[in-house]
Amino acid sequence: YARRWADLALKGKALVAIALPLVMLLLSLALIYITERQTARAEEDVRRVLRVQGDIQTVHTLLAESAASVRGYLLTHQEDFLPAYAKSRPLIDAALRRLDSNVRDERVRVRLNAVKPLIDSKIDGLEEMLSGHEASPDSISLILINNKKNLDQLREHISAMLTLEDTLLAERTAAAATNRQQLLLSTWLAAICGLFGAIVAVLFLSRGIVARVQQVQSNAQRLALGQPLWPQPPENDEIGQLGT
Repeated sequence: YARRWADLALKGKALVAIALPLVMLLLSLALIYITERQTARAEEDVRRVLRVQGDIQTVHTLLAESAASVRGYLLTHQEDFLPAYAKSRPLIDAALRRLDSNVRDERVRVRLNAVKPLIDSKIDGLEEMLSGHEASPDSISLILINNKKNLDQLREHISAMLTLEDTLLAERTAAAATNRQQLLLSTWLAAICGLFGAIVAVLFLSRGIVARVQQVQSNAQRLALGQPLWPQPPENDEIGQLGT
């Protein structure tokens, strides 16, 4: 029984020496994976905010170019001004679809929903000016006044959206930087855990080897004195052969 218990104790120590570093390494890898996913999401949030800012600027620029093209045509009656206006509507619609897909903040979403009808009204006003370019100056003046009001409201909403997106960009950038620091810390922690686990494994194994060598030495002394030997588990390695 003593020999069996000693054998089980030795195997238990070896199992602990192998399992402990493995568990620590797996936990460290799981922490690195979680932190890496958080970092990836934070960086994607930053890229999404940048895309939203770019699309907002695109809509603003296209509206300004459309209005300038219509005014240039009405003043000069030259067809060269109209291609820019004709191309602007599909590009504006595409930018609005991207905005609708990328906007996550509810405050920006409210502004975006308020901007859409103003954009439609602005474009309808430009079309009305083109279709009625031979109308009376009073009619053109009324259309210009209405377009000016729509443009002022659009600028207000677009400016508010850009301000909100600047705030979100700062927040997302700070979150990404924090997650990168956490990822670096997790990597260092995994390295430290791996080193600590290796040291623990070496200590467990070395203690087991030292204990077996001491038992062999003790039995050799008892054998020299003619005393009964301590029981020892049968092993096939060098220490076991020496004990035999």
